[in-house]
Amino acid sequence: MAILMVAASAVIIALGVVAALGQLHIATNVVDAVLYAGLAAVVGIAIVAVGGGGITPMRARWEKSLASYDAGDPRMAKAWQNAPSARQPAQQVRAQAQARASSRGATRR
Repeated sequence: MAILMVAASAVIIALGVVAALGQLHIATNVVDAVLYAGLAAVVGIAIVAVGGGGITPMRARWEKSLASYDAGDPRMAKAWQNAPSARQPAQQVRAQAQARASSRGATRR
């Protein structure tokens, strides 16, 4: 727990220094490059660890969620079957638009 607190405080101080240097316009290109490099390293580590299956519990969770996705949810299938068709409202809107267009054409003549 103490290590996590020290790491969090170091990150907060580092971001404060970056923000201060940015506000003072001191070495903004260098500071931004270092900030982006650090961010890219953190993101790269997270992608490799989670996406590459480096963490076994995460791999098990992914497999479980993919298996439940493949199995499907019967409630979703039932809701899908009972859902109204999109064709009927679209046809109603089309008919209304045609009626408006024909009434405009009749009044202009």
